[in-house]
Amino acid sequence: MNVSMQKSLTCVQQIIGYNFADTNILWEALQAAGSDVYLIKTRRISSDGNKKMALIGDALAKAAVLESWWRKNESRAKGQGYVDTLLSNINLQRVCEESGISRYINLNPSTQGIVPPRLKSDTIEAIFAAVAEDGAASGRPNALRTVMQNLGLLP
Repeated sequence: MNVSMQKSLTCVQQIIGYNFADTNILWEALQAAGSDVYLIKTRRISSDGNKKMALIGDALAKAAVLESWWRKNESRAKGQGYVDTLLSNINLQRVCEESGISRYINLNPSTQGIVPPRLKSDTIEAIFAAVAEDGAASGRPNALRTVMQNLGLLP
């Protein structure tokens, strides 16, 4: 089940509360491995789909959570607890499902419309990377923090 690009972009932007200057990077973040999208404008899309972006998003999200923790002047254990809880794959999967983002992932046709749990967490992390990249390129350095706050993922 592949979804309309324009509908996906519009709906996900509404869900996360962020409007992209370049929606192509969001479309890349919504690609499952083996989706039918191989090229977005002039950028080739990896057969891994959004997994490379998810690696970046994971690291950026950890930094955002820890920065928020640090500003609160709480214990190191509390900081690690925030990372472990807020950014666990299970929590990110829950956020993806409950927010409705999972409906807008461009799936591999072989999944027959089923969104695997790991794809849900990877997609949220890939969206983090897309938001950070777009925000930096368009002069909105706090974009990632805003989106994470909107999704309930900051302490």
